[in-house]
Amino acid sequence: MDQNYMDPNLTNQALMDKFYITERTLIDTFKDEFGETPHRYLINLRMQEAKRLLEIEKKTPTEASILVGYDNFRSFRIQFVKTFGFPPSECC
Repeated sequence: MDQNYMDPNLTNQALMDKFYITERTLIDTFKDEFGETPHRYLINLRMQEAKRLLEIEKKTPTEASILVGYDNFRSFRIQFVKTFGFPPSECC
């Protein structure tokens, strides 16, 4: 997940198919190992990377959203605000 977070098709279903496990097994095993669901882990990873892209690499919010795996800017913006409390346009 850390290497493929930018893939918009990275979902629980994709992980289940790759590892031939049920969703319950995926979620339970992942939570035991990392303390959160795979979906939450992926969102946190994407948001931290998006913030880094905005702050350090001076990417636009649209560029950052695409680079971290969102194909819908509105969804990216909503999640960014939920995570950080401000929109990506106000970052940095």
